[in-house]
Amino acid sequence: GFPDCNTAMWIDKKGKLWMVYGSYSGGIFILQMDEATGKPLPGQGYGKHLAGGDHSQIEGGYMLYSPESNYYYLFMSFGGLAANDGYNIRIARSRNPDGPFLDAEGRNMTGARGNQENIAPLGVKLMGGSEFVSAVGDGETPRGYLSPGHNSAYYDAKTRQHLLITHTRFPNRGEGHSIRVHEMYVNKDGWLVASPHRHVPTIQGKNIVDSTDVIGDY
Repeated sequence: GFPDCNTAMWIDKKGKLWMVYGSYSGGIFILQMDEATGKPLPGQGYGKHLAGGDHSQIEGGYMLYSPESNYYYLFMSFGGLAANDGYNIRIARSRNPDGPFLDAEGRNMTGARGNQENIAPLGVKLMGGSEFVSAVGDGETPRGYLSPGHNSAYYDAKTRQHLLITHTRFPNRGEGHSIRVHEMYVNKDGWLVASPHRHVPTIQGKNIVDSTDVIGDY
């Protein structure tokens, strides 16, 4: 079975419709869908297994194609979603919409199954718990995330921006959560990396950051 099942419908670069679904317990699968009816094409069973299974803590599958890198990226949330349970977002990639999806070390995500010890090394971590601490005299209080995950993602063809949309909890704020958007970039090796700061619109040039702002104490 697929308790707490998560689904994501998406269209590949050739116009074919797919659904990524699954969650804890059974794993994450992909099905090719009928564009006319929105139902799975016949003869696929549960579909093709992409990741997870054997009650592994992997859920929240989502897919994004980047025309900049020509890769399909499979997003997954590892761990538990509570504030202290270590939810984190990981990705794997493929040239094909239905995989296989490999991490940066070339490991197939179908091997990410079972207990935490088995799944911990796999996938490329995109975002997890973090905190920007305040030094004595700083005007800002510490800021950070706890257990970000269960994301979606979007490529804006007009602006050529990759955007990550996720929910997150926060240090010392219990289980309350909010939605955050972070811009992602494709690095020289073709992997998505996320900006550590949330994305906000540029307002009349007032919040533009350039190289002169890099200098300082970290």
